[in-house]
Amino acid sequence: MGSQVFLGTVVPILGGIIGLIMYCSPLSAARAARQAQSLGELNPVPFAVTFMSTACWNAYGLAAPDYNMFLPNIPGFVAALYTSVTCYGLASSKASS
Repeated sequence: MGSQVFLGTVVPILGGIIGLIMYCSPLSAARAARQAQSLGELNPVPFAVTFMSTACWNAYGLAAPDYNMFLPNIPGFVAALYTSVTCYGLASSKASS
């Protein structure tokens, strides 16, 4: 009984919290690049990959239905969308085409 609670409740909650931290960590870098109006050394490719990854995990979480998978990825999807769009707007015309 105790291991079912741990594996069925505690571990998914911890995974969701760690996922939220991971997805929201690049927000400050994207915000700083936006204020500077330059990407500088910031590589925007991981933001686009994260956007696609969270979109896929959200689709899987809805199809499964596994809300422990779906719910933490909603804010991750929004954060990845913000960072991707912000950095796309700052990329040079050669790089964004």
